[in-house]
Amino acid sequence: MKVLFLTVNQIFPKSLLKHLDIDKENFIITDSINQLIDCLEKSSIIIIDMILPKHDAIEACTLIREKDLSSYIIIRSDEIENYTKIAAYNSGGNSFIPFNLPSNVLSEKIKSVYNLFFEQKNHRDYNYKEFHISYQSKEITIGNKAFELPKIQFLIFTLLTSNPGTVFSNQEIYDHAWGKGNKVDSGSLYVHLRGIRMIMGTNYIKTLRGIGYKAVI
Repeated sequence: MKVLFLTVNQIFPKSLLKHLDIDKENFIITDSINQLIDCLEKSSIIIIDMILPKHDAIEACTLIREKDLSSYIIIRSDEIENYTKIAAYNSGGNSFIPFNLPSNVLSEKIKSVYNLFFEQKNHRDYNYKEFHISYQSKEITIGNKAFELPKIQFLIFTLLTSNPGTVFSNQEIYDHAWGKGNKVDSGSLYVHLRGIRMIMGTNYIKTLRGIGYKAVI
């Protein structure tokens, strides 16, 4: 997740960092629309002040949408007429929040937007070798035969097999399957990988000693 702020208030966005579990390099604060556009990535969440020194949010939305149609744009404004809201929506804005919205509430909105609009898009069904993997049903199938993995094992298996050939370190697997900040010992990971191999077979996940794990291509 990448969150970009177009604002002259540097302090307010920084208070969000303690509520959002994202790296600082994915949290951009600027008062320059050109700098913001340079940092754009698909599926970013962009928060814009309605009034800025050199432009307003409507102009900013227009410029952003010329480069990117997939990001979600939130506009900060307290008093706003309906015709201005309509103009903002027509320019590519998605929603509005008041200036005094607490950081913890805004952080939950950001998480909700990401989970609703972006996380689900990243979790499309896919095929790996002879398997069909469904994120919706949490099933792995070969024809009519279905394999069911416990949650942690499903998350590990799908992380590896949706990126075959890519090596993931123990820490990257911990962060994905257990969540960042949770302490996990290597023994737990080994037990879950052994469980995956017992159910799915031993020909799919390769161990690179001292480096990590990958799904074979």
